[in-house]
Amino acid sequence: MARTVAEITGNTLERTILSPATRKLMKDSRVFLTGATSPLGGELAGLLTLAGAGVDALVRDPARAEGLSGRVRLIQGDCERPEEYRDEVRASDWVIHVAGLRLASPLIRALAGHSRFRRVVFISSARVAYPDQVLSAGELRGKQEQLAREDEITASLLPWTILRPTLIFSPRDRSLSRVKRYLEKRSVFPLPGSGRAVKQPISARDLAESVLKALLSPAAHRRCYDLPGRNINVRRMFETMAGEMGRPVFFLPIPRLPLEMLNAGCRTVGFSRGGRALTPFLRWYGEFLVSGAAAMEDFGHRPRSFKENIREQLKAGVSE
Repeated sequence: MARTVAEITGNTLERTILSPATRKLMKDSRVFLTGATSPLGGELAGLLTLAGAGVDALVRDPARAEGLSGRVRLIQGDCERPEEYRDEVRASDWVIHVAGLRLASPLIRALAGHSRFRRVVFISSARVAYPDQVLSAGELRGKQEQLAREDEITASLLPWTILRPTLIFSPRDRSLSRVKRYLEKRSVFPLPGSGRAVKQPISARDLAESVLKALLSPAAHRRCYDLPGRNINVRRMFETMAGEMGRPVFFLPIPRLPLEMLNAGCRTVGFSRGGRALTPFLRWYGEFLVSGAAAMEDFGHRPRSFKENIREQLKAGVSE
């Protein structure tokens, strides 16, 4: 695994979030982290290590966590089997659950009766606020599952915080990294409609900083927050990526209606694979924005611009 952006830009972080007060609070404490092999988990592991905390990372496959070896203590186990990590999580001061909200129930059971830890942060998704009519059947089921888990968290006696990020991007994500690979090989790019739909992409590094801020913030105790990135339309996102890569690009607008009809046809005839392939592209046409005002006020959620993040990732040489 490549080094995280948090590690590469450690000096900058020391001047911002990693203040002497933060270091004093985190020094010699233990953080139990799930989802450490994800882009967000990797950034959090690097950031927590810089802050002086000891990190216990729950991983199912240690081979996938080779990049974490030596920096964190790996705990082999499965979120769905609390008996495999109950002792470690109960020895922690802080808990950050990145490994999917659908796996929150076993963690809640593992923490029941444990009074030592100070805060447990659960990572949900801003998609739970999307209107039902803009979601596919599978996405709607996922939304309902996440809302049920959020209800379970809020009904517990845990000192919880729920964070709902928008579109997360990183060198290892499944959306913008594909765009980058496409731009490296082609100069004609299919543009969803006019490209005017506004998105709120947030980098894994910026999100990791806000997660740590929320973890330490008294104001975030038993609160739920949306964590959006800065507003930018789809065309500007792709233009920015191409410009930072030094790649000339010609945009070919693709109308939405024919794709929606094709998607519906695939589902009607039972060609689910075709529908799954179209769904991610159709999502770029939609626009649903959330506010980060509460997070900004309570713990200083201030994501940087998309351009600054992409430039940093390319400059650091961590993009794949």
